[in-house]
Amino acid sequence: MDKQDMIRRMSGFVRDTMKESGETVFGAPQFVTRKQVATFMGKKDPHQIDWALSGLERTADGKMYYIPDVVDAIKRGCVVR
Repeated sequence: MDKQDMIRRMSGFVRDTMKESGETVFGAPQFVTRKQVATFMGKKDPHQIDWALSGLERTADGKMYYIPDVVDAIKRGCVVR
């Protein structure tokens, strides 16, 4: 899966999650919470994805990450040598 495809999928996942919780969504979401990243990756415990989020910038409230940055971090961590 290439970077743009993964960004689209994660953004769509966040949009669907927000709709399920009753929030109004306009356009594609640009930010994701730690719990949403964990769920997207199939992990039950958000602590299992801390390796991908460490060092990334957060929003002012400290709870959300920019989706393209998260995807870059995941892709870097999944490099096969």
